[in-house]
Amino acid sequence: MNKQERLDQVTTMKEQWLFKRIALGVLAGLSIYLLLQEVVPVGVGVMAIGITLFLLHHYLMQEAHVLKELTENERVKRIVLLQYRLDTLFIVLIALLFPLTMRFMPGSWSTQMLYIGAGVYILWTQRRLDGQLRQLDEHQPTRREIQRNRFSF
Repeated sequence: MNKQERLDQVTTMKEQWLFKRIALGVLAGLSIYLLLQEVVPVGVGVMAIGITLFLLHHYLMQEAHVLKELTENERVKRIVLLQYRLDTLFIVLIALLFPLTMRFMPGSWSTQMLYIGAGVYILWTQRRLDGQLRQLDEHQPTRREIQRNRFSF
């Protein structure tokens, strides 16, 4: 299967899962809002984000499984799984740890800079892993190519 056929398969999957993606995005936004509200107990916000993160992680692992099925190369499969785990880590960083820091240490620039640095490092690592994917399997779509390949209704 060539790269375009693989991209078409991933696009079809994303079209089928569109409602799930939108629902998870709305749930994540509401959970972060709850966590940042001072009238809502912290435990409620953390629990809402915890449930949302669990669902997001499950969704991302489903997507990773579909991408892993497109190749026979075991190293490529490990890289794809690592990329999706890094996505989960990035989401945890942005959706849980950063809002908690904003709520309890609003003036702490050093902690916020640490989060920004960690986010940049994760994104840099993603780009390097995309480069390794290109070298190992030229027909495997990279994360960047998947993100650029938009679907239409």
